[in-house]
Amino acid sequence: MDCTLPKVQLLPTQPPSHRTARSGAIFARSCERLRLRRVLGRRESPSRTQQPGRSRVYCADFLRDSNAVVSVDGEAGEESGQGVSSPIDIWIHRGFACYSDAVLKMSQGKEFGARWSDDLKVGIARLSWGVLFCVAVIFSLPAHGKGWLSQEGCQVPPDQACIQTPSEYRAFWESHRVACVDPSLYVTVPWGYDSASGGTTGDTHLYPEEFSLAWANGSTNLEKYLSLRCLYADDPIKTRVGIGSYIGFPVPISNRNSNAADQPISIFVYQKKAIQPDGTFFTDERNQIRVPSFETWAFLLERAFGLVFDLGVHKEIVLAYSALPLEQRSRRQSDVVSVFTDVTGCKRSRQWAKHPGFPPTEDLRGCSSEYRKARAAAGGAKVGPGGPSTVECIENFMMNYEGTPDAAAFRGLLELCQDANALNTGVGLGYNPMPNPFVCKPWKHQSVAERYTGREFIVPNGPLDPEQKGDSWDVVTLEPVPDARYNLRAGYCRRR
Repeated sequence: MDCTLPKVQLLPTQPPSHRTARSGAIFARSCERLRLRRVLGRRESPSRTQQPGRSRVYCADFLRDSNAVVSVDGEAGEESGQGVSSPIDIWIHRGFACYSDAVLKMSQGKEFGARWSDDLKVGIARLSWGVLFCVAVIFSLPAHGKGWLSQEGCQVPPDQACIQTPSEYRAFWESHRVACVDPSLYVTVPWGYDSASGGTTGDTHLYPEEFSLAWANGSTNLEKYLSLRCLYADDPIKTRVGIGSYIGFPVPISNRNSNAADQPISIFVYQKKAIQPDGTFFTDERNQIRVPSFETWAFLLERAFGLVFDLGVHKEIVLAYSALPLEQRSRRQSDVVSVFTDVTGCKRSRQWAKHPGFPPTEDLRGCSSEYRKARAAAGGAKVGPGGPSTVECIENFMMNYEGTPDAAAFRGLLELCQDANALNTGVGLGYNPMPNPFVCKPWKHQSVAERYTGREFIVPNGPLDPEQKGDSWDVVTLEPVPDARYNLRAGYCRRR
């Protein structure tokens, strides 16, 4: 048995108790007693001063002593922390203290005249609790990478002034710093700004011109993106995937292609005044930015097109999405996608197990007749390049739909005409079945509530005014990643 340990020093801010002071050597002494016991072939006599329950009292006192800081293989550290071990080392040595005390108890043999069999049971029980304690402490630690060890430095400071302008946000982005963001700033990942051959196209539209409205996120997302940049400065693929997941983009849970992120991604940070709307069907000067609830969509369809769905349809959809068991944790848990499949009748695609972040409607097997009728009436193709515009899609539906406009039809119309796919919550918050990058748990252990993300908005689509770049809007860039391989089934906290 190897009884060697690093030299352990206690660096107290106040004088430690005598129990705390002896913790550094207790493990080595326990090992030595066990070794002597094996060599001599006998058990050491118990101390007459030993008191029942000493192990439990000792461990409890030691863990309560928060003034002691452990230094491993180093001289006493200064106030700056030099030479002082990390919290992980502190907890590991505290765990060893409890573990070794249990070992010491067992090695001392019978206690107060107890029979050998009873004494053995006591010793084994204490040893087992010591080992379980150490395992629990070690596995409860959230740090599996550099980012999580320094998580406090990557959280928004509570008393710091907030970022007010897009250019100021860009400065924080490029320096991997974190700060709060003023609610007047919004963020969108544009579709047509980056060129496939490298560089940019110069097209500053938020979304392709076919969309009347563009999806946006607010200041809460902007703050989270800064935190991800800070947390994973040494593992940038997690920043890239984490931002996409937090937005609500369908991203794979694992990737084996090392070249999958060899191009930069531009992100627009802007104020409302930078938008030059293409049309006026869904917009007016007073309410250019809205929360995309299902009732907001119903209101806009009524106001802009005179398309009215029965109140019972609204209630069915809203109540379905409001009845989710948010704290449920199971492999087949009900979530936002489950509600979509229940409302539309569509089945999850065969690739769902491999790519749980993708919408389930690759094909329309099992979808309800009204859902299929709605999609066919709208033209059968999603809005976007090569497809219809939002206005054309809705007008096609109104001219061609022959059926009962129920909840399935309403959901199919939104999916096709404004890309409100199966991940859309209809409550103004994002959602993704992928692991939440800010929840330090394996993917399967995250609850439905933990997979909701930041606030969502719909804004009038149009180009950002080129003359206002650097003033009311700016661009930040996700850099290419040399090795894009990852597997997030164990969550974000574990190293690749």
